Amino acid sequence: MNNKKIIYVLVFFSALFLSLAAYLTTVGVYKRNEYAKKDLGRSLKRETTVQRGDIYDRNGEKLAYTDIKNDKATRVYPYKNLYSHLIGYYTEKRGSSLLENRYSNTLNSVAVSDDVVKIASFLNNKKPKGSDLYISVDHRLQKRCSEILSPYKEGAIIVSNPKTGEIYAMVSKPDFDPSEANLYKNWDKLAADDTLFPFLTRAAQGLYAPGSTYKIVTSTAMLKNGKSSFTAEDKGKIEINGTTIKNAKSRAYGNLDLESAFLHSSNVYFALAGIETGESALRQTSESYMMNKDFNIKDFYLARSVFPDKIEYDDSLALASIGQDKVLISPMHLNLITCAIANDGKMPEPYLVQKVKSNLDGTEKTTAPKTMKQVTDAQTAQIIKDNMKSAVERGTGGGAAIAGKNICGKTGTAENEKTAENENLTHSWFTSFAPYENPEVCVTVLLAYSGSSSLASSAARQVYSAYYNIFK
Repeated sequence: MNNKKIIYVLVFFSALFLSLAAYLTTVGVYKRNEYAKKDLGRSLKRETTVQRGDIYDRNGEKLAYTDIKNDKATRVYPYKNLYSHLIGYYTEKRGSSLLENRYSNTLNSVAVSDDVVKIASFLNNKKPKGSDLYISVDHRLQKRCSEILSPYKEGAIIVSNPKTGEIYAMVSKPDFDPSEANLYKNWDKLAADDTLFPFLTRAAQGLYAPGSTYKIVTSTAMLKNGKSSFTAEDKGKIEINGTTIKNAKSRAYGNLDLESAFLHSSNVYFALAGIETGESALRQTSESYMMNKDFNIKDFYLARSVFPDKIEYDDSLALASIGQDKVLISPMHLNLITCAIANDGKMPEPYLVQKVKSNLDGTEKTTAPKTMKQVTDAQTAQIIKDNMKSAVERGTGGGAAIAGKNICGKTGTAENEKTAENENLTHSWFTSFAPYENPEVCVTVLLAYSGSSSLASSAARQVYSAYYNIFK
């Protein structure tokens, strides 16, 4: 080729490159809004031209992927029910839920135009693949938590990092098989089940009376409002405006201060302490802990917990102070409150998606930990930490103790209205963190309609054993 032909070729390709650059600039800058309006249709179109990305646990265990046979794509969940309330489902006829829904565009995205996708599909004789998700959950711990929860009809277990907010395990019962074949066959039955509500994620959306675990909040209100030295005579039960409030088995503990009352989880003391502290102070503290507040969490929907709008009578205030009356909270919210105590009063923003990895160029986008809110000061949090440590070492939380692990926690037994479906009136709670010196893990257990709080503390001990076997 002579010099003149070389120059012609260079000029041609230079002009072609400049034209392409100008087109991409127009698309990227001037037509951004126009194309944004078409995003939904484009997303649905992509699902037929792009293979959906996979979902992995923190160690690379594959939790969800797409199987393509005879040009038909089927979403596969190798662990079936285990992640039904975390990953959710993705089907052609029933849509999607949870992470499959919230990250649908990411899982279907290859960050190039549809024309490029078509060209790549033609050249490679296969669909380009969307981005993969890596979640913070450890599959081994998730599996063990599910086994621990399996004897119970309803409940939740959450394991998280109190500093970063990353979730190591999140299990809810009842659950369901998210496979397309099962949902196609049993959708009407699952959707119509108004007794078990299998599609409800108990860990984040279920609201329950917190019982004595709410004494963490009441203690904070006392400490923040000059009532730290309050004492009361505990005779095992007390009557307020015709309402009888009693301790477990009506045990009498005598003269109590805040520390000893927390140790024994005295309902009598905290009922009187709530009245002494006052409705306004208890409400303000509750709302500082995000009660009656909406959450804006990227990876899942967290239900709004409830502190009664107006408390006019002392008996209602006393009941609210021990997590009864109309106080309702989700297990995840209680876990976040516990994280805040472990983390010098800072409530972390919880997250599941650790990173997103592109299958186009291998680039990774990781999640940076965030603090959601400073819910109380470090000094107040420290006092409650000390009391939670004592509760496990010498008090009601002893069932969770593991030698050398310095677990700190609070038990809870919450009464409920008796129904035909739930003969047992009480929820068993345990919320906790470890170790005391430098907390690295937070465990919250709810065993709904199960009985004594000792059941939840025993379950938590099993969770901690699994955690330390896996992470250490």
